Formats: sequence, C-alpha cells, structure tokens
Amino acid sequence: MKKLLSILLVSVLIISLSACAIPEKAEDPEKTMEILSEAEEITVHIYGEKEEKTLKLLVTEELLSLTEGKWEKASSRPDGKKVLTLTVGTQHEITYFEDGTCMIYYGYASVFEKDRCYFNVTLDEGISQLYNWCCENGTVPETEE
Repeated sequence: MKKLLSILLVSVLIISLSACAIPEKAEDPEKTMEILSEAEEITVHIYGEKEEKTLKLLVTEELLSLTEGKWEKASSRPDGKKVLTLTVGTQHEITYFEDGTCMIYYGYASVFEKDRCYFNVTLDEGISQLYNWCCENGTVPETEE
C-alpha cells in the first residue's frame, strides 16, 4: 500500500512540475517575432472604443519595425484593456494591452505546458503607432458565403 501511495505521489509531483513548462513559441518573444516575419499575411483584431473589427494585414518591414521594442517577462496578467491582437497562423497570437503589457498565446501547447506568457512591452514607436498603422493598412476580409 505504501509503495502504491509513493508511486501515486511521485506521479502527481511529476505532472505538477510538467504543467509549469512553457513552450518556446510562447515564452520567447524573439521566436514569435521570427514566426511573424516569416508569415505573408496575418489577421489583426482591433479593439476600439465603440466597435471591434478584424482586418487582414500583409506582413511588411514597416509592420515588423513597429513591433520592435523592449520585452520583459511579466509576473502577472495584464490589468488594462486589449488594444489589438495579431494572429499568426491559427493558434499563435500576440495581444497588446493599453497598460503596456502583452500576451503571447500559443494554442498548440501540450496539456503539460502553459499556452500563454505575459510581458511588459515598450515598443520603440509606441502602441498607438502600431494600432494606427494596422487600421490604415488592414483590409476587411472577404466573407465566405
């Protein structure tokens, strides 16, 4: 009985420690920016004061330069409202918040990994520049009928 209990306890401990793992694609902003730079087109979701909208956006050098800045791992979730989300592929997102934080979400994380990581971000050009550029250069996606 003690042996079974010990095996069970060790198994729970291993699973608990594994649950703390974060996939590289969520933990490393440089890896996420590399994936963004390899994309041809992304979807951007704009969270406005009065309305929200989704736009298609070509990945250009100008867009990439607007995402450059200082990224530091944050210890907690953002307090501010969402400003915009860049969706790279189907399960990889970069969400910027008005309080200067950012969340990288990676939906292909295993059940033993965290699927999101939070950062304090200071963009070189500022979040408003990125927001305005996305609004000006994005196009409304064609709806499927």
